[in-house]
Amino acid sequence: MSMNTAATLAPALRIGANRDEIAAALGEPQDIGVGLRGVTILAYRERTIQCTFRRGEGLFLLAFYFHPEKGTEWPLCLAALGDFSSDTTPGEVEDWLDQREITSLRMSVCDEVVIEASDGVRFHFESELLSSIQMISLAPSSGSTPHVNPRGLL
Repeated sequence: MSMNTAATLAPALRIGANRDEIAAALGEPQDIGVGLRGVTILAYRERTIQCTFRRGEGLFLLAFYFHPEKGTEWPLCLAALGDFSSDTTPGEVEDWLDQREITSLRMSVCDEVVIEASDGVRFHFESELLSSIQMISLAPSSGSTPHVNPRGLL
């Protein structure tokens, strides 16, 4: 039985969570911003954690950033992130996913490696070293038209 990547890495920070749920798990953010189209962005732990909310729809993007110049101490609710660092290679991420029976796809985006787990969690690499892990909602926002692939593929 395969595990869910998002639930393994961030069990208390589900996509769709509201700001109060995020604050209960991580505390108050160090920085709050407003992005395009009115999204709210919360930054934590010297901006190594980013939570992005659509107005009225809850958390739709959760990102963790790895910086080579410093080690990151993750909050207890994100303990599984301790398996990774800015020295983690694509092969090590694939091994981590394989051990948990999570299927993944390695691709190249702008000459950099991206590994996407079967539940949509993406591991981004710069110069073959882990730079971020991103979880994003695959559901369309309210009032938007779902994208349909012309080939009928997901």
